[in-house]
Amino acid sequence: MHIANAHNPRPGFFYRLRRNSLAVLLFAALAALLGCSQAEQRARQNDGPLTFRFRIPGDPPGLDPIHSADLVSQSVVNNLFDPLLRLDPAGGELVPALASRWSVSADGLSFRFVLRPDARFHNGRAVVASDVIYSFTRLLNPASASPRPWILTPVAGAEEFRGGTAKNVEGLRAEGDSAVVIRLKEPYAPFLVQLTMTAASIVPREEVERNGEDMFGQAPVGSGPFRFLRWQHDSRIVLERIAGKAETDSGLTIKKLEFEVVPNISVAYEKYRAGELDLLDQLPPGYVGLVRKRTPEQLHVWPGLSVRYMGFNLIREPFKGNRKLRQAFNFAVNKDAIVRVLGEGVDVISTGAVPPGLPGHNPALRGYGYDPERARSLLAQAGYPGGVGLPELTLLYNNDPADRRVAVFVQACLGEIGVRLKLKSLEWAAFLAAVRAGEAAIFRGSWVGDFPDAHNFLYTLFHSSNWGDAGNYSRFSKAGVDSLLDSAVRVVDPAARAMLYRQVESVISEEAPWIFLYHPGQVALLRPEWGGAVFPALGVWAVPLENFYLRNAKE
Repeated sequence: MHIANAHNPRPGFFYRLRRNSLAVLLFAALAALLGCSQAEQRARQNDGPLTFRFRIPGDPPGLDPIHSADLVSQSVVNNLFDPLLRLDPAGGELVPALASRWSVSADGLSFRFVLRPDARFHNGRAVVASDVIYSFTRLLNPASASPRPWILTPVAGAEEFRGGTAKNVEGLRAEGDSAVVIRLKEPYAPFLVQLTMTAASIVPREEVERNGEDMFGQAPVGSGPFRFLRWQHDSRIVLERIAGKAETDSGLTIKKLEFEVVPNISVAYEKYRAGELDLLDQLPPGYVGLVRKRTPEQLHVWPGLSVRYMGFNLIREPFKGNRKLRQAFNFAVNKDAIVRVLGEGVDVISTGAVPPGLPGHNPALRGYGYDPERARSLLAQAGYPGGVGLPELTLLYNNDPADRRVAVFVQACLGEIGVRLKLKSLEWAAFLAAVRAGEAAIFRGSWVGDFPDAHNFLYTLFHSSNWGDAGNYSRFSKAGVDSLLDSAVRVVDPAARAMLYRQVESVISEEAPWIFLYHPGQVALLRPEWGGAVFPALGVWAVPLENFYLRNAKE
C-alpha cells in the first residue's frame, strides 16, 4: 500500500450525562426498564430495518474490487464481495469464503479450490468456477488498469497474457462448475494470503458487461453478506443484508449498513457521542488517556500492520556510503518519547521494518536506543564532529499536523548533536512525487501492509528492483539482501522462511537506511450496545460486519 496519506489520529470517547437534566435521567431510566438500546429503538421505529452506521472520511473512488486499493473503498467492498479465502481477524488464519475447501500440491505449485455449493451472486445466479477464471483474468488484463495485478502475476502464463503474447492465462483452469485449479510458474509462499485481498474478489461477468467497466463500480453486484442499495455521493452508501447470511436466533443482527461520509473527524466524533454513529475507527488526537479513564469498554486498541520512519536517500550526499552518519541520526532520536507522548502509548518502537507479530520479525534486534553520546561519537567518526562540515539538511514531510509534530521533535533531537535540519512540508501529491523521484535527502516515510506477510514489507521496501514508485524510496541496494529476499519468497516451509527474513532484518538494521521510529497501533470506538465485533490480531480492520448483534437482545 502507498505511503499513508495522514497519521491516524488518536481515538477517544467522553460521554457525559447532564446531571442537571431531569429529562435525560428519566429517559435513561425508561430505556433501562424497557431493556431497549438506542440502536434497538432505531430498529423498531416505524418498523424500519436495524441499521449500523459507520463513518468514512470521503467518497470512495469506486466500488469495483479490482480498483479497491484504499482503505475507504475496502471498508465498503469487503461487505459486498467475497474472495475465495479470507483471513480470520482473531488469529490471522486462512478461512473459507467462496471456497469451501482447498488443497496445495507437495511442490507448492498447484492449488485446487472447491466452491461453496450455496454461493450466490446478489442477482440470484449461482457462483461457478468460470466466474473465478473471469474475475482473475480481468484483474490481470492491462485494459482493466487495476493497480494490483501483482496479486496474480505468480500464476503460470500471467506475464505472457499481460504482455499480449497469450489470449488466456495458462495457469487458470476450471473443473466443471464447482472447482478451480491454479498453477504457479514457481513456488511463491505468500500466494494464498494474497488471494484474500479485496482486489481478488469474484464478480459476475454479465453484470460487468451490462453496466460497462467504468460503471460497474457505481452499482456493484457481488456475493458478500450485504448487497448494494444506493449511493448518495459525498453523503452515504447504503447496503442491505442478504437473508440467511450469519443470522442469529434473536434476529436482531444488522439489516442495513450505512457508510456515512463525514470528512471532518471532529464532527464525526461529536456524531458518535450523540449516538448518530455506531463505530468510529479514526478520531481526533489526544483522547486515549481520557478514554481509558472514563469509558475504557468502548475503546479497542490493537497492533497495526504498518511502520513509520524517516528515510535517507542513499544515492545522495551526505548519506550515500556513510553508514556511521545514518547510525548517528538513529541514536540521536528519542523514539520512546515519540511513542509515549506523541503516540499516547498506542504505538510500538520499531527496531526494523517488520511489525511485531508477523513471522519474520526479528525480536533479537536491539535497534537504536536513545543515546546522544554515542550519536555524537558516530557523527565524529562519520567526518562531522559536532556537526561541523555537515550542510543544513531538509526533512520533507506531507502537510499533516500529526506528522509535523514528529518532524519537529526529530529536528530538535538532531539539533542536540549539532545537526541543522530544516523542515519542509508539501501537499500530499507533491510530497509523494518528490519522494518517489528521489528529490529529498531525508523524508517522512510510512508503509501499511497490503497483506500480513514479511515479504510485503522487506521485498517491497528494500529490494533493489523496487526503487522509486514501487516502494524502495530510500534507494537501498545490497546484493546479499536481494539474494535472501529472492530465496525467501520461494521457500514453502514457514520456519525456514522466517529465518531468512530475520537475517534480512539484521542486515538492514545495521545498514540503517532509515531512522527507525515506530509501528502505529490501531484504535476504534464501538458503542456498547453492539456485540459480535472481532477486532484483528494485527492490521487494519476492514472486514465484513454481518456478525454484529444487539447486546440487549442476546444477553
